Amino acid sequence: MGDYGFRISETGNDVKTCTDLKCVVTSKYANLKGSASGTGQTTVNSGTANVINIAHGLGYIPSVKLLHDAGQYFGAGQYYNVPFFAGDGFGAIYDISIFAKADSTNVTLTFYWKDWGAGASRTFNYAYYIFIDKGKLW
Repeated sequence: MGDYGFRISETGNDVKTCTDLKCVVTSKYANLKGSASGTGQTTVNSGTANVINIAHGLGYIPSVKLLHDAGQYFGAGQYYNVPFFAGDGFGAIYDISIFAKADSTNVTLTFYWKDWGAGASRTFNYAYYIFIDKGKLW
């Protein structure tokens, strides 16, 4: 192993002699690298969508990861991956739709909430990560 870089092998495999397939990560291949991250909170009125734009300035479409805390409906403090779509399954009392999209200048987060019962608003906590490694897709 005369190359420079880093490798982390799976449990039970010698990092110095195992194949790349037995590595959890290796610098031989492109890895996602974070450019920006943040957290926030948005309150959505029933039947409407809140749209949040985050400028990234990368000049290409990055990979994005968005997580949200649906609070009282799915366990406070538990974050879920997006896209996320849910209804209660018991007479459609509420609907949630959350997704993220990116273009060459912005990441757009969309939060939709519909309470079919009380018509109340809902507050979502979220965390996002914008990755700078273009990989081999573009």
